[in-house]
Amino acid sequence: DIMNFTNAQGKKLLDQYKQKDLQDFLTKKTTPLGDESLPEILIFVVQDSTKYFIYADQLMMVCINFLHELKPQVRQAVINYWSKSIKAFQKTSSMQQDDEYETLIRRYSNQLSPILMSILASPVTAIVQEEALLNKTLPMKSRMYDERGILLPVNHLIQMERKEMLNRVKMLLPVWYSIPFIYKLLSLFMRKKYNKAIDWEDSLNMGAYKTQPGADGGADGRVVVQQYQRSLVPTGETLDTYISKLENNWPRIMDEASLQTMKSDIHKLINGRLRSYLRLQPLKNFSRKDIDDLAITIYHDTGSLQKLGTKPSMILYIKLIIFKNIFAVR
Repeated sequence: DIMNFTNAQGKKLLDQYKQKDLQDFLTKKTTPLGDESLPEILIFVVQDSTKYFIYADQLMMVCINFLHELKPQVRQAVINYWSKSIKAFQKTSSMQQDDEYETLIRRYSNQLSPILMSILASPVTAIVQEEALLNKTLPMKSRMYDERGILLPVNHLIQMERKEMLNRVKMLLPVWYSIPFIYKLLSLFMRKKYNKAIDWEDSLNMGAYKTQPGADGGADGRVVVQQYQRSLVPTGETLDTYISKLENNWPRIMDEASLQTMKSDIHKLINGRLRSYLRLQPLKNFSRKDIDDLAITIYHDTGSLQKLGTKPSMILYIKLIIFKNIFAVR
């Protein structure tokens, strides 16, 4: 409720302004100045009738931020759903057809970010995009609607191509699920065991996919993380000195100030992805595989990291940064 908003000192708006003043302000700002102009503040309503007030000139950036937050959540839901389906020897239409895949992505997106989908469904957003493109405040590569004002596929907006996702899921499963002959042979004996179709919606509540539940012996995730860290950091090294040693192996193609800025940006990127992952998988449930999967995903999604060293060394580096920050990230 906007009436409960507070300033930096924690003081409520209604303690500083009268309710009528706030309502008059909102009425003025949400009313178009002319027949062909947009109001300064736009109103979006989600299914539960909650209203969101967003400045028109900030709308595109809001959408981009929402899409960035949505991607890891949708990806994890798809991984959960498809992994469970493959292990049950069931092929879903979303694995095989682009239009069915897009339908699945939109279902998850509606569940995980209803405000984003409400914004994208509004024709006003397409108008704001065209103005932003015309004013060059939005790069062409970030457009969300085509020239006709039709929303682009959501899987395109969050950069989750169907075949790439299917390959990623198969990589997370034991190798025999990717060998057609063995998979078909196993299905002859095991399919009857799974007589119920896997529900896509159940995958929203599964957390991060694990190939072997309890693989860490049921230990608390915090203990698992600490044990995994000790196993990767060599004797005689601290976490910080080992991180520095790996950074010293990077190619020296920039000055010291630029290098420090790049390191800071990399740490922020990893922490952002870790924060999104923790929303799906609480730390207490973490396994070594969660850390492995997260590190591999960050590496493959970040071209700049791939240029700094070999794949094994960079994945190890990402894991060390995760160890350094996992207990502090909120």
